[in-house]
Amino acid sequence: MSYHSRATLTKSVLLDHYFRWLCEIVEIKENQSFLLAKTLHSNFFFWIVPNDDNRAFEGVSLREQFCDDEDIKYSSVEQVFDFECTMFELFIGLAIRLESIMIDQSENKSVAGWFWMLMENAEFDIFTDSNYYDYDGHIEIDRKLDTITNRTFKRNGDGGIFPLKFNKKDQRKVEIWYQMSAYLMEKYYINGENL
Repeated sequence: MSYHSRATLTKSVLLDHYFRWLCEIVEIKENQSFLLAKTLHSNFFFWIVPNDDNRAFEGVSLREQFCDDEDIKYSSVEQVFDFECTMFELFIGLAIRLESIMIDQSENKSVAGWFWMLMENAEFDIFTDSNYYDYDGHIEIDRKLDTITNRTFKRNGDGGIFPLKFNKKDQRKVEIWYQMSAYLMEKYYINGENL
């Protein structure tokens, strides 16, 4: 085997190991929603609203956390991770953020719990491995991701990540951080006080 082949194999193995590490965070197992995770991870997040790059940064920062957890020197593999934030990383980053915000609240979920809430909001939860192809998973997930990234969902956020029942602002023009804040305030209104 040539040096080039070994390098390619090493890169491939590392990226597969990283993907499986991400799956563990949100409790995705093979033969359950693995195909959904792969599709999300093969699509990149791009932003058209200012400050949404902060959410991309949080997604990309998972790579350094992975290296820390696996005792890998990040600077030695940084080139392997030379690609944009994936949609899978974005959703996991959001789930981690939600878990940290809500940790002291009565509606305390694990990171996996918040991730699956996001999947339900975006209507991705139906794409289990057993029905992925019956529902044209790759085509439908790509279509839904286009709606999210191009912000062609409804004014109240329906069709996006954080749908609202009562919205004051057009959620298509609001950065993800404030969409998330409005969603939490509306959904987890407890004892007469907004969170």
